[in-house]
Amino acid sequence: MKYIYFFSPGSVEGSATMYSTLGNKGAHLAEMSLLGLPVPPGFTISTELYGSFVSSKSVPVDLDLKGAMERLSNITGKSFGQPNNPLVVSVRSGAAVSMPGMMDTILNLGINDEIVASIAKHNEELAYDMYRRFIHTYAVTVLCVDSLMFEDKIAMKISEFNLSAPRELSVNVNKELINDFQGILQGCGVSIPDNPMQQLEDAIVAVLNSWNSERAQIYRKMNNIPEYVGTAVNVQSMVFGNLNNNSATGVVFSRNPTNGSNTMFGEYMLKAQGEDIVSGTCTPQNISDFKRISLDQYNKLLEYANILERHYRDVQDIEFTIEDGKLWILQTRRAKRSIYASIVNVVDFVNEGVISENEAITRVLPNELIDLLHPVVDYSENIKLLAKGLPASTGAVSGQVVFSPAQAMEMTSQGKKVILVRNDTSPEDIEGMSVSEGIVTVRGGMTSHAAVVARGMGVPCICGAGDISISHDLTYFTVMSNNIVIKKGEYITIDGSNGNILLDRVETTTIQEFPEFEIFKRWVEKHQSVRVQVNADTAEDMCNAFRNFYADGVGLCRTEHMFFNKDRINVVRCMIISDSRASRERMLEQIYLMQVNDFIDIFRNAGARIVTIRLLDPPLHEFLSEESQVVQKVASTLEISEEEVLHRVRMNKEHNPMLGLRGVRLGIVLPEIYDMQIKAMMFASSQFPGTVVHIMVPFISNVEEILIMVNRIKLIARDYPDVKYKIGTMIEIPAAVLLTDQIVQYVDFISFGTNDLTQMTLGISRDDSSKFIPEYMSKGLYVQDPFITIVDSVKKMIDISVTKARSVNPEIKIGVCGEHAGDVRSVEFFMTRGVDYLSCSTYKIPMVKLAVAQYTIAHAKQKV
Repeated sequence: MKYIYFFSPGSVEGSATMYSTLGNKGAHLAEMSLLGLPVPPGFTISTELYGSFVSSKSVPVDLDLKGAMERLSNITGKSFGQPNNPLVVSVRSGAAVSMPGMMDTILNLGINDEIVASIAKHNEELAYDMYRRFIHTYAVTVLCVDSLMFEDKIAMKISEFNLSAPRELSVNVNKELINDFQGILQGCGVSIPDNPMQQLEDAIVAVLNSWNSERAQIYRKMNNIPEYVGTAVNVQSMVFGNLNNNSATGVVFSRNPTNGSNTMFGEYMLKAQGEDIVSGTCTPQNISDFKRISLDQYNKLLEYANILERHYRDVQDIEFTIEDGKLWILQTRRAKRSIYASIVNVVDFVNEGVISENEAITRVLPNELIDLLHPVVDYSENIKLLAKGLPASTGAVSGQVVFSPAQAMEMTSQGKKVILVRNDTSPEDIEGMSVSEGIVTVRGGMTSHAAVVARGMGVPCICGAGDISISHDLTYFTVMSNNIVIKKGEYITIDGSNGNILLDRVETTTIQEFPEFEIFKRWVEKHQSVRVQVNADTAEDMCNAFRNFYADGVGLCRTEHMFFNKDRINVVRCMIISDSRASRERMLEQIYLMQVNDFIDIFRNAGARIVTIRLLDPPLHEFLSEESQVVQKVASTLEISEEEVLHRVRMNKEHNPMLGLRGVRLGIVLPEIYDMQIKAMMFASSQFPGTVVHIMVPFISNVEEILIMVNRIKLIARDYPDVKYKIGTMIEIPAAVLLTDQIVQYVDFISFGTNDLTQMTLGISRDDSSKFIPEYMSKGLYVQDPFITIVDSVKKMIDISVTKARSVNPEIKIGVCGEHAGDVRSVEFFMTRGVDYLSCSTYKIPMVKLAVAQYTIAHAKQKV
């Protein structure tokens, strides 16, 4: 079996199409070599080896690593493992799907005391800088020694000599640290092999094992990357950005990843290695400043960035190194960027003739659209600026300060919103970063680990906030310019659009629309094969959804939310605990007038759009309270004692209210409530000729219930002969699923209430599921939270119901109005089942519409 694929001038054994074999990084290294770009030679060990490694727990014996290194030595003109003109390599992971920073890398490999001494004869500064880096990285990555043991030693030296970063350490200090590091290894009972070939073999095993590191598993779970794929390994000859003053390293994007502008964007550092920038331990300089240092090199880099962007037809994230005046390209990949930039990019690419409108639609990830709706700081308010950093990821958010991933996990588990403040972040911090509302780092730039990960997650982030000093015990930070101290748990606000860190909680406003987004939304609208409607309860909510989010109608208007209005809740409470029908109807007369006004507002603003109004659903006890002020007010209105009010409130309590007197059962046991609502709908609809009111009956479990309600609605409708209406019901109880073929004989439409259907299919209370669902997910019992993404058992319920419905009435309208209708991972399932509409919360409409458009485009291709 072939495991090793070379990439070097004139000898390339792979291409970009081989990403499943070579991994994302290896495939692009091969492709760049084919394009003739200056790529340091090397080879990729394919993902096939990972499969063998997992099954046998060892590297296959037929991996000819020695032969590969001899060939690489011949290509480079250097000698691996020899002191004279030594070949030094990097060993990097490379999954088929890019996982930046989540797996291990070992740089400067292939050196020992003898080789370092030989290098030092020509460049002492380089020799001991790379040796210190190598020992630290190898010890942590391969030998599993605690990194803090080395970091503490480095920090002491940086403090002692008043330096800003490890790369500024002198030759003598690096020598001292090397001795200290070797002492640490000796104390831990481990050592680094002197034999470079053994170093390489052990490093390859470490990289393969890093596929299953905790941070990599968390990242794959967050990004829905399959566990079985595995990683390739890239062994590449090193080029040194820290060789001399004519050397540099950096990261650039072919276009700005924050605002999408067509200008090269990035950072560089003179006399440094790439890890100095990517790790965030140093604050680099803007790439535009590099023009003043070397205009020729800047223009050459710009040329290569344009070549790669044109070739891949997408924005590229490029790592480069300049070694003694020669530019090398180390990596390219599709750039992670803000959703704002993504939309600007695809619109620009269409205008430039690079891609089609359809391809533009498929390039934007639906879930990322929510980031466009992130709030921004309202600077008209009186605010206090604490500090400023680099705007690494857009959005504004307030939260309580924490200083470690552990603190973040602890406080968010208590329901608190936190902002993680760190000197810098590393891949080990991923879990804490993922639960934080925002991230601030003292060090690092726009391409640091924190910046890249935050942009990928859509989390506001500020990097390089150098005016902040974090206490050693991680309990507070000090703003050095003004001596303000912010303790753990205190509130700050960060604005990722400009890098401002603000004192306390600050008011925010929603981001303004931009022309490219309007263009993009119009493209998406062309491919809407189902209606995407909104779950909304007031005319104001509906107007927002219609005007700003292109909602196609209202798929669920929950009338109970109207009852909670502070001006009417007392009347509702009095109605519920009334001890006679006559008393209840007196209260209902007042509520009727309120409901009429509600529905008139709704129909007026809906125009010709469909509005589906659900009759009262929740248990009545949800409206009641034993608070003294509430009891007093109800007692005064009904002219009864407070003791009697409390007695009646307690009489309404149920042991299991979600399975008690709710939904259609209210309409049967207390028909006057539903009668009032139906009359209010009919009257309001009569004021708008042409309106068709859609009345939805909730929580049915047998055919007789829907028959009673259909007859009741028709009876009331006789008093409104000009009103057009349709009757539907929610399918949310397993019994209704099994009876769908009978139910649809009496209704015009059905809608799946997937929240209750999931709850009753799985036997899980959605109010209590958070106590154990995370544990179930960690054990693989659920891949996703079943109340967010539809699970197989509920899919089968829907399959049964849809099949039964269509067998009796092929034209029956079918919709989904539970939370799952707003989950883009569930949309494809609903589309394959031929639903007519999806109804979700306002801010999920753009995501669902995009998911629908992408499905429609892909399905059209399959038909062709």
